[in-house]
Amino acid sequence: MTPTIASGRVMDNIGDLLTAPLQQWDALVCTSETAKAAVVRVMDNWADYLGQRTGAKINPVLQLPVIPLGVDCDTYAPGDQAESERKTIRQGLGIGDEDIAVLTMGRLSLHGKAHPTPMYLALEETARRCGRRLHLIQAGWFANDSIEKEFRDGVHAYCPSVNGIFLDGREPSVRSKVWWAADIFTSLSDSIQETSGLTPIEAMAAGLPVVVSDWDGYRDTVRHETDGFRIPTWLPLAGSGTDLSLPPEAGLHPQISDKADETHLGLASQFSVVDVGAAANAFTALAGNPELRIRMGAAARKRARESFDWRVIIGAYQRLWQDLENIRNREDEIAPLADGCPAIPLGDDPFSVFQGYAGETIDGDVVVSLSALAGDEAGWAGWLEKINAGKMNTFAAPNMLGEAEINGMLGALDEEGYLNIYALAENVPENRRYLVTRTLAWLAKMGIVQLEKAPMPD
Repeated sequence: MTPTIASGRVMDNIGDLLTAPLQQWDALVCTSETAKAAVVRVMDNWADYLGQRTGAKINPVLQLPVIPLGVDCDTYAPGDQAESERKTIRQGLGIGDEDIAVLTMGRLSLHGKAHPTPMYLALEETARRCGRRLHLIQAGWFANDSIEKEFRDGVHAYCPSVNGIFLDGREPSVRSKVWWAADIFTSLSDSIQETSGLTPIEAMAAGLPVVVSDWDGYRDTVRHETDGFRIPTWLPLAGSGTDLSLPPEAGLHPQISDKADETHLGLASQFSVVDVGAAANAFTALAGNPELRIRMGAAARKRARESFDWRVIIGAYQRLWQDLENIRNREDEIAPLADGCPAIPLGDDPFSVFQGYAGETIDGDVVVSLSALAGDEAGWAGWLEKINAGKMNTFAAPNMLGEAEINGMLGALDEEGYLNIYALAENVPENRRYLVTRTLAWLAKMGIVQLEKAPMPD
């Protein structure tokens, strides 16, 4: 899925899809059409680069279906309980019956979610126009004290006529009940980190009219002037932000990467525009018209149930799985793995990659015998028991032959004196014989057997 794609690490992951062993029956689910467009852009850029470097034509083969996020609409269903909660919460927060409460929910982040200044300015203008007391409930959480101060100071500086209320959106009771206290929901997202956004869908399920930015997946979610209002947004001309690109050194260290991502998001958000005047018009229309709020809220609730309830979203995934299975059944594999090639070229087994490190290889020419250490009074069994008593010697036990199989090999060596690899492997099930040489390596490391590159003694 693509919950967010703006970080350097996620961009790298998208690029890796072009060289991953993907097939036509694989899919990356995009949560919005805008997220899909961004993924395609990143893939096209990387495909062009790889083509220039290798001279090969590289095309992604995976499916990119668009399936939005989902909610359990029954959780937000209105009723007597919801009405009771509304009265209790509004009284507790000092919100009068005739007052208008505007709610925003989620991370309170200047760069990673929505810069609050446009919202503050629009609500201040709304308060001036409508003459009613406005309350702004910001139910969420802050990444740090500095950001919290910016938000709290911003309310006083840019919308002094509005009563600013901050609630901890991580509290279960707030998260589940605060919807009932509101008359309007808003999310003026302007961050490139966002791809879709769940909170407007939750608000719609609760029957709230919504005022959202015409941004990313909100365009797929909210029907303008039906479920609420989508506020126009702008970005600077494409190609004018190359100096704001993620720097190449961002991948050198996680701390550098995180800082680069934050700077990248923050700078982009400073230049993404949400129309303050249009937002004020939308808030004013809803604040002054209870019938409009009811009509839009009912349409929003119906839209949420028909398009975003989990039963609908899960059905979309089930249809996707069936479609992918049908493709798998009718299409041939692209670039099937050749014999002798590692399944994961950059993660090949260490005995292949680093074979040259050792002077010798445990292969069919190796003869195995019990070592002198295993020939003392306790014998090999006593020595093995002593070795197994040390935790530093046994952490690879799950990756070796089992105890009975090891005892069988050592018993055969005790009886025969010398055996080659093939003879020792005969008593091991065929599907486990790949464990024989590594087990012998461990036994030799622990001084229990001796390995020799020599013909079998007479």
